Amino acid sequence: MKEIKEEVIVRAQVPIIWRVWSDNYLKKGMSQGKDGVYKDKKNRVKFKVIDVQKNRSMTLMWYSFFVKMLFTYTVDRAKNGALVSCRVNLKGFLAPVIGPFIKNKIKKYLKESLSQFKNDLERHI
Repeated sequence: MKEIKEEVIVRAQVPIIWRVWSDNYLKKGMSQGKDGVYKDKKNRVKFKVIDVQKNRSMTLMWYSFFVKMLFTYTVDRAKNGALVSCRVNLKGFLAPVIGPFIKNKIKKYLKESLSQFKNDLERHI
């Protein structure tokens, strides 16, 4: 399965976006190789920090439905702020089987979450 990707332009500078990500995902000194838990109103998901490039990108591995999902978040300067993107790759033995069934759900989630991230961040700057 090809990677799933969504992106959005946010009217904020790269360091601000990075700080928000760090506050949400890289709490308590989280760094490459560390395990973490993401919680929101509905979900509690375990993840592992795979890679961190400060002010540039981070890759988190989430475990779900017999597959590993690699979420790579990147932020780049853009004309009116920053380009924020998220790419998802499914890994594991069952990824080719499960991927087609969950691809649209993941794409919808990415689109909604990036849009919500943009709205929340722009409202507070």
